[in-house]
Amino acid sequence: MAYHLLPSITEMTRILAGFLKAGGALVVVSLVKGGMAKNPPAPDGWKRVCSRLEGFEEQELKDAFESAGLQGFAFNPN
Repeated sequence: MAYHLLPSITEMTRILAGFLKAGGALVVVSLVKGGMAKNPPAPDGWKRVCSRLEGFEEQELKDAFESAGLQGFAFNPN
């Protein structure tokens, strides 16, 4: 799931968490603030479909996972 395309990562995380079986995992692939997001600006057309071109910080993702009741959050920006 590319979270940088979503208008609300908190809402989508809650929805996706509802599909997980006990012991299941939710894996997110997205842009990291200060990572690849430092590349040259994206074309203007991308801004209409990509809500977070600048990427996310670890705490933003952790907060979304915790608000959905998920445990064992891990962050690997590589």
